[in-house]
Amino acid sequence: MRAKRLIIIFLVVLIGVLELLFLNLNSQKYVYITMFNTLIPILSTVIIGMFFTIVDLDLSKSFMSKITTYISIILLICVPIIYITTKPEFTYSESQGTIKEKEEVEIIENHSKTISDNNDKLYYSIKGIKGEVIIHFQFDPYTGEYITLNPK
Repeated sequence: MRAKRLIIIFLVVLIGVLELLFLNLNSQKYVYITMFNTLIPILSTVIIGMFFTIVDLDLSKSFMSKITTYISIILLICVPIIYITTKPEFTYSESQGTIKEKEEVEIIENHSKTISDNNDKLYYSIKGIKGEVIIHFQFDPYTGEYITLNPK
């Protein structure tokens, strides 16, 4: 029974770490305009919680140990589903490509890749150059709509 429990704990921790890596690598494409900052603490809590159940291995019939394991497994299933269903439609590079194609501008490096509006909604900040004029764009990663911003 102890070996079975240890395998379950190991698998939950391994899956949690793999999900952390996936979220980090995938969120980079979206310049972290995802639920990354909300889901990372959840996964970290699952991993840490499972380490604490190792102490409880001798009491494998412990109610708290079983609850911790079941909740951890449910969270490991829910986190990727939440992430995938809430991530933006467009990555940062896809949005740059869209603006480059539609506006016929050359994209230039932008130090600030996101902009927040008054409602704290995040947009991609994209800078392009057309002729001698630098144009700033605010791109909505969820809808694909964008507007041209006046330079400040």
